[in-house]
Amino acid sequence: MPNTFIRCGLAAAMLAGLSACAGYGLVSQSGGYCTGLADVSCASGTYCKLSTGQCTIADAGGVCTTPPSDCPDTREPVCGCDGVTYRNACKASQAQQSIAYSGGCIKRGQPQG
Repeated sequence: MPNTFIRCGLAAAMLAGLSACAGYGLVSQSGGYCTGLADVSCASGTYCKLSTGQCTIADAGGVCTTPPSDCPDTREPVCGCDGVTYRNACKASQAQQSIAYSGGCIKRGQPQG
């Protein structure tokens, strides 16, 4: 079992073969790689920030990110992975949310435009 853990640590560092690491509950620090499928989570005080549009991809990987403490008040709406419209990308990050897409969230059944 120790060899498997070492391989998992190396795989996580190399961003490859992470499915072999499932169940080990690896924790990545800020700036490190994270993913749900292989159970590589982020350290306390950080969240797994996915690339825009990756919210619904089960094995999407992201980067452990420390939420900003201050954000500008500029209005450039984004839709968070939680379905909430945020004033800008910084505000979404402050709420520990990745971005689904640019613009306000569109509710199911609501016309676009």
